[in-house]
Amino acid sequence: GLVNYAREPGVTILTSGFHKDGPDTSANLVDGKPETSWVTQSAGEKSLEIIFPETRTLGCVQFINGWKQKGEWKDLLENYRLEYHDGEKWIEMAAFDVKDGSYNFARDFQVYGLE
Repeated sequence: GLVNYAREPGVTILTSGFHKDGPDTSANLVDGKPETSWVTQSAGEKSLEIIFPETRTLGCVQFINGWKQKGEWKDLLENYRLEYHDGEKWIEMAAFDVKDGSYNFARDFQVYGLE
């Protein structure tokens, strides 16, 4: 089984902001419920940082982006970068950017049609 280390006591979650004024919903980021959400501010750079109280070896990182409305996912991310801090600098682990034109969707899936 997978362990959600981000829910452990002592974990700190830092976000770049909120979409609207209101309560801090950053705890929703790690609650394991796809029906709850945190929405970042509309303008500017967005960020999410999870700080563990001790060193962890992670087997996977799962993000669900967008939100479900009438059975369809809306407002999916067009780009992201996943990094970790090695104690001295940030190291990029993964990146995705639809707008840069280098992403090959055919590598991940194909759509077939029959007439």
